[in-house]
Amino acid sequence: HIHHVGELTHLEPLLIRDSVGIKFDHNLLHDVPKDAVRYVYSNNLTFEYNEVHNTSLIEGDTGAFYTAQDWASYGNVLRYNFIHHNKRSNGFYSDGADSGDNYNYKIIQGSTKGILLNGHDNIANNNLVVDSNMIQVDQRGDSKSHGVNSIFADQLREMNPDSNPWANYGKVLQDTYGYDHKLWSSILDPNWHPEYPNGTKMTDNMLVNTPDVVIPKVGDVTVSGNDSISNVSDAGFYDYSKMDLRTDNAKVLAKFPNLNDVFPKIGLQKDEYRTRVLTRAESGGLSNH
Repeated sequence: HIHHVGELTHLEPLLIRDSVGIKFDHNLLHDVPKDAVRYVYSNNLTFEYNEVHNTSLIEGDTGAFYTAQDWASYGNVLRYNFIHHNKRSNGFYSDGADSGDNYNYKIIQGSTKGILLNGHDNIANNNLVVDSNMIQVDQRGDSKSHGVNSIFADQLREMNPDSNPWANYGKVLQDTYGYDHKLWSSILDPNWHPEYPNGTKMTDNMLVNTPDVVIPKVGDVTVSGNDSISNVSDAGFYDYSKMDLRTDNAKVLAKFPNLNDVFPKIGLQKDEYRTRVLTRAESGGLSNH
């Protein structure tokens, strides 16, 4: 349970950098000055069953989960997380040049942009986004700042991606996530236009009181199968005032079939050390502040 951090210096409570294979699960983070979780220059991370509310109390232009600026940061999985009462911040934010993140089966309520994707091969599917301004695939780089002569390309070349272990790692990623272009040669090909958000997908998400997906004018981007419900009451959440977002609504469950099983498992859990779990009211999680 991590909260009210960064009062002297506005830092995030969790920063993962230059790491591989770390798992972060069943945590509650809230009342933080900027992003709650920042992960950069890392691979094969897993973030699941975490709850986050009230981020960016001091600084904006971030996300509850935030990453940026790495063409080699593939294989990270973010699933079964719950973000709510997050009006000053985006929910899940892959900032300029981030690549290869997978955002699946998450619940996002009350965020600026529930999901905001930049970079290559970022995939967001089967998420539930409620009462947020939008979800978006963005394109903000040009060939000079994000092309084959950019710092991001240089960082990838430093990995010697044509040699092992990176060559084999690229094949594993393609088999796992089904990319339709070859890692890593395509990304370093000017004809592939790496300044575009190529390979990014927003599919099969459910939007409740949230506008449709905003998409860029350029790039190989897939946006399909997303559905919407115009207002919160029609979604049939068990108790929206207490943030119980389980539902029997068939449209929601078509996109997120195991929502009702997953939802009670999110956040802090009882164990031999934690004999009592705070309610959302006790953690301040029923309002923006």
